[in-house]
Amino acid sequence: MEKNQSREKRRRGSSLAAAEDASPEHCPHALGNASSPSLMLTDWYQLSMLYANWRVGKHNQHAVFEGFFRKAPFQGEFAVMAGVKQVVEFISNMRFSEENVEFFRTQFPHASEEFFNYLRSVDCSDLCIHAIPEGTIVFPKVPLIRIEGPLAICQLVETPVLNILNFAILVATNAARHRLAAGWDKELLEFGARRAQGPDGALSASRYSYLGGFDGTSNTLAAYLFDIPLRGTMAHSFVTSFSSFDQLKPELVVPPAAPTDAALQPEKGVVNGPRSAPVLRGKDIIER
Repeated sequence: MEKNQSREKRRRGSSLAAAEDASPEHCPHALGNASSPSLMLTDWYQLSMLYANWRVGKHNQHAVFEGFFRKAPFQGEFAVMAGVKQVVEFISNMRFSEENVEFFRTQFPHASEEFFNYLRSVDCSDLCIHAIPEGTIVFPKVPLIRIEGPLAICQLVETPVLNILNFAILVATNAARHRLAAGWDKELLEFGARRAQGPDGALSASRYSYLGGFDGTSNTLAAYLFDIPLRGTMAHSFVTSFSSFDQLKPELVVPPAAPTDAALQPEKGVVNGPRSAPVLRGKDIIER
C-alpha cells in the first residue's frame, strides 16, 4: 500500500505542479522538442480564418472554447484526464518565428504588411486556461478544458490542444484499464517505443502510460525528460551472440544489478540460449 501511495503521489504531484507553474524555464519540453514549439502546428483553415477575422477587425473579440468527448474509449464508461501539463507547456512557448512569417507571405500574397506585423506579435499571453487536473476520472459530454481569450488565438490553438489531449487521454485511459485488470500488486511496464507512431508518439505514450498507472518504461528519453523509472530485459540478439561456454562469463556479461531470478527465455529456433543456461545456473543467476 505504501508503494502504491508513493507511486500515485509522484505521478500526479509532478504533473499538477508543472501545470500550475508553466513558465518556459519550468516547462522546457513541449511535444518532446524544447527548442521550437510553434503555432505552425495547426490546421490551415485556422490561419485562413485568422486572416479573415483580422481583415474585419474581429481577431481580438473575446471567445470561449470548451473541449469534451462524446463517447468513452474502449467501450468503457470513463476516461482519465491527461495532457494538461503538455498543453500549458506548448501554449506558453508558442509564437511565429520570422521564418514562419516569410512562409505566410507565400500563402497570403495579397496581404498587407500590417497583417504580417500582426503575426509577429501573436502569442498566447492573453489566453486563460481552465482544465480538470491530470489523473482525474472524467466522463462523456463534460467539459475537460476551457480556453478563453482573443477569438483568432483561440481558433489558432484549437488543433494543437486537441492533438495533445486526444492522444494523452486515450493512452492514460488504456493504461488505467490495464492497471485495474492487473491489480495494484503487479508491476506493469511499457516497452512500446519501437511500435509507436514516431518519436513524439513514443514519448507521449511512455509519459501517459506512466500517468495512467504503469510503473516504468524502456524509453530512455522519456525517463530522462519525465522522471519515469527505467526498466528493461535483454534482446534475443544478445543471447544468441554467445555460442560457447568459453564466451559466457556471468561476472562480465550480467550487470551487477540484475535480479537473481532473471532467466534467459529463448524463442523457437534459438539454440544458443539453452547451451548457455547451465553456466548461468551454476552461478546462481538462473533458479535451479
